[in-house]
Amino acid sequence: MTSITNPWRGIYTILAGRDKLAAPQTTLKQKDGKLTTNLQEIIQHMLQILTREDNQEDDTQFQKNIRALAQEDVDTDDDKEFTVQEVKNVY
Repeated sequence: MTSITNPWRGIYTILAGRDKLAAPQTTLKQKDGKLTTNLQEIIQHMLQILTREDNQEDDTQFQKNIRALAQEDVDTDDDKEFTVQEVKNVY
């Protein structure tokens, strides 16, 4: 829309009414046909659609291995205890 030689072209096009900006999505249709009515419902609906339940029974062998590794304690010789100051710095 704009270029190095005419950076204002996009703004002039919009102001002249020759280019319509798309209105932001303000509602989503849910599976039951109802529309979301606020931001919280939109976010909740998107989370339900875009994320899956974490069912361990559906894990592949690779995912099972990752879960097992995540449960193991990391203990190396050079591990140091956190100081009180380091813990306070987090907050």
